[in-house]
Amino acid sequence: MQARDAERLWRALAAVQAEQFAEAAAQVAAVLDAGVDTPDAHLLAALAARGEGRGEDALAAIDRAILRAPDLPDLHAHRGVILSGLDRLHGAERAFARAVRLLPNDPHHLADLGRIQLRRRRFERAFATLTSACDLRPDDAALVSDLAVALCGLRRPDEAVLHLDRAVTLEPEHAEYRANRSRARLLAGRYAEGFADNEARWRTKAYAHSPPLPHPVWRGEEVADARVLVVAEQGLGDTLQLVRYAPRLRDRGAATVHIVCQPELVRLLDAMPGVDGATSIHEPWPQADVCAPVFGLPLAFGTTLETVPADVPYLRVPRCGELLRAPRTEALCAGLVWTGKTNRTLDLEQLEPVLEIPDIAWVNLQVGPLAAEARTRGLADPTPELRDFADTATLLTQLDVVITVDTAVAHLAGALGLPTLVLLHAGADWRWTNEGATTPWYPRARLFRQRPDGPWREPIEALAAALATLPPREDRRDAPDAPDARAQAPSRRPASSAT
Repeated sequence: MQARDAERLWRALAAVQAEQFAEAAAQVAAVLDAGVDTPDAHLLAALAARGEGRGEDALAAIDRAILRAPDLPDLHAHRGVILSGLDRLHGAERAFARAVRLLPNDPHHLADLGRIQLRRRRFERAFATLTSACDLRPDDAALVSDLAVALCGLRRPDEAVLHLDRAVTLEPEHAEYRANRSRARLLAGRYAEGFADNEARWRTKAYAHSPPLPHPVWRGEEVADARVLVVAEQGLGDTLQLVRYAPRLRDRGAATVHIVCQPELVRLLDAMPGVDGATSIHEPWPQADVCAPVFGLPLAFGTTLETVPADVPYLRVPRCGELLRAPRTEALCAGLVWTGKTNRTLDLEQLEPVLEIPDIAWVNLQVGPLAAEARTRGLADPTPELRDFADTATLLTQLDVVITVDTAVAHLAGALGLPTLVLLHAGADWRWTNEGATTPWYPRARLFRQRPDGPWREPIEALAAALATLPPREDRRDAPDAPDARAQAPSRRPASSAT
């Protein structure tokens, strides 16, 4: 390699470190054009391409580097990072595992591997990997916190809290560790401590770009004659779960209670009993005296696991005009959602034991491109007619049962007090409690849990067995307490004949 090419590689490295990725790409391209074919040159090309958002080019470049130096662990670690950015988590785990095999006692490679295993919900493996990393770096608060996340995934929240206590002790000002401890404490049912820790959320990365609230935050004090804005903070499901507290502000003396929420929820929450209306979070907010962020409401009301406000329904279906109606047959009418975020996702094929149950009229509730898949499998699909969650609520009330993964639909059906069967992934969070088939937040919901590192097949088959025992429509019209009626109902499966 000529001195000029070496100088360009140094410039490329400096540019990468300064996040000047276009300059880095130009420097390394000149070196490669000159015929230099070293692992370092291809690595820098990969780093520059990744920095510019050209993931596939980065992958090709790092593969060329590995081809020339297959036993360098850092190259495999970089490959894992690139694949992770491309959301190819299986390949990323294999790349990080290769780096660990080449350099077994490197805490950085172990941390990379453990964190990708967490993303893949492989909690047993993540726990083992991160334990090894923590043994090498016991005072690394980030590793201790990640190990606690793995313990939560293994449904061992009390142990997770102990680790997060240590992480907070090591870095008292680090908000992310307190937020993780909040989730662990809530999963353990320690609501008073968990919701107190949750106040650290305002200092986490998730809230970094949130605009400041325009009024003082309500902390649970009397608000005689005050105008209160209940403000949505995170996802649709979070809002649907925690908005139940809004009407209770009247008991603290509020003169008016107005909800500021996601646009998709405005019409639904505008009709909520006990509130004065709802406004999109993107529109001008009404005048008020205080703000009540929804995630602060359980703390402000002193909620414990035993005092969760569990009265359902607390939402009311507004008048929404005509919709494409759910099938009105004598068969059981069941709505289905099978995909949410990555860790809440199923393939429709996995639900064959459920879809094959006879005498059920299936209704698709999955919005977006996957609705086409439901139609090809014969599910009725009213979703093109759904404008927002008010329309969805209207549709849900026409069904006999809602079957869903952990999505906003689960919270909507629960808030409406509808019979709801929820398939929960192994890492399901605190609102579904740590174990068991029920949650105090939604008394008419029944939960079917995936075991840590276990197959989806088990909870799906359990759900199918429960669904097959639901009584037909004519037996349920006058039975509002359907969960109790199910226990006495005969199976709806056809009797098997001897052969």
